[in-house]
Amino acid sequence: DAVADLNKELGYKGSDKIKVVYSGPGKSDDVDEQVSILDEELDRYPAALAIAVVDSKSCEVQFDLATMNGIPLITFDSVGNYQGIMASVMTDNAKASTEVATHMVESLGDAGQVVVIAHDSKSLTSQERVNNFIAEIQNNHPNMSVAGPYYMDQIDDIKKTIAEQQLDIVPVEGQELDEEQQTALNDAIAQITDEDIYNYILEMNPDVKGIFATNGDTTMQALTACEGKDMKDVVIMGYDADQEEIDAMKDGRIAGMIVQNPYGMGYATVVAEARCALNMGNEANVNTGYTWVTPDNIEDRTVQDIL
Repeated sequence: DAVADLNKELGYKGSDKIKVVYSGPGKSDDVDEQVSILDEELDRYPAALAIAVVDSKSCEVQFDLATMNGIPLITFDSVGNYQGIMASVMTDNAKASTEVATHMVESLGDAGQVVVIAHDSKSLTSQERVNNFIAEIQNNHPNMSVAGPYYMDQIDDIKKTIAEQQLDIVPVEGQELDEEQQTALNDAIAQITDEDIYNYILEMNPDVKGIFATNGDTTMQALTACEGKDMKDVVIMGYDADQEEIDAMKDGRIAGMIVQNPYGMGYATVVAEARCALNMGNEANVNTGYTWVTPDNIEDRTVQDIL
């Protein structure tokens, strides 16, 4: 839509038209594939490049190359801290996650344990959501505690512990497993599922009263785990608005979620790229907003529009 509007407003026709090429890794957290795609796109010398950064430190060489070749860089959704970024288009994650914490406190009566589950540890987006949520709880609510954060890309230790329990292996410090045990352990680790991991987290935190999850996948996985262990009183709050989340909220199984504005984010990103290509200025940070959605307001017209 942004491309169509810009071409119409600027009168671009034929080969002069703005074109947008979209590409991404098969899995959203695949850093290596994103870097490879970035290399391929830079080889085409685009007029501007926008990227939702998977790993905040992984693309610096490519960003240097883009800057050297006069290719302006925009980040959107998940941003980086590279100095040469011309504009960042995103939700105010610090404000949004602090708001989640405030609602969690209200829901739990300002007392109890909250578990934090994050989709990754590499992106600045995830770090902002986690850090600001925890800071609000720890700094202002002494009767509450935080367990975690549990980062879903840093769960090797949890997988190993689960596998050892399954095989009745008791590790001894300084003593290595024999080859047969190690092979069995590796095979067991490979079979560990997301469900096993979430169940283990809940078993480690039996007094949990609330869970904050930082994206759609972790929100639904946390909900599924709680329902599977009949912990339906746990208050779950999260991010995004996948259809599963929307249905769960309508049923009252999710207490609240930050719904971002992906349409506005995509539109503003293309506009920012066009402005860079035309040597026009941009705001350094373009805040695309968010909406706090609960079972009480999910049917409101303004919320339905954003969904």
